[in-house]
Amino acid sequence: MSSHETNLSSSLSHLTEAIIHEHTSPQSYERGLDYYERGAVLSVIRRGQQLLAEVEGSEYLPYQVRITFDAGGIREASCSCPYDWGGWCKHIVATLLTCIHAPETIEDRPSIEALLADLDRDRLQALILKLAEQKPDLVDLIEAHVQGLQVQAEWEALRDKPRQRRTSLNPEAFRRRVHAILHS
Repeated sequence: MSSHETNLSSSLSHLTEAIIHEHTSPQSYERGLDYYERGAVLSVIRRGQQLLAEVEGSEYLPYQVRITFDAGGIREASCSCPYDWGGWCKHIVATLLTCIHAPETIEDRPSIEALLADLDRDRLQALILKLAEQKPDLVDLIEAHVQGLQVQAEWEALRDKPRQRRTSLNPEAFRRRVHAILHS
């Protein structure tokens, strides 16, 4: 078990209903409890420091919940639902209640870093090309990231480049030119 997995396991073992209450409204908590009890949490997958869940809701497709942990506990929690009234939504609550009361249902999978770690450059490139072929909207995202990396590399090259001594200007030449313009 990696240190990231150990941190997540530790964070999950310290997760309590009181912590959930701190981050949600009473209504969202009650609705989330109802979702948990009705079995609306379809799946919870642990990948490294993240939990990814699918939770049934009012839409045809399940909502996507993402919860990121760090050494201090929950760092971020988000859901694809339109909830925007402060605190965590009922889908996040239902997911976290599943973690507390049914941790055996959490499916452990390798982190993305672990999945990609043994792939060489050619296989990584082939994988990215295949994904872009299957999901054309990824092309714009990849392009934006590549451009960002290029700008970052250019900035770092400029920052690390030794400063060249600049040629000093002769102010007398400017003074004569300004004087000539003013007297003409």
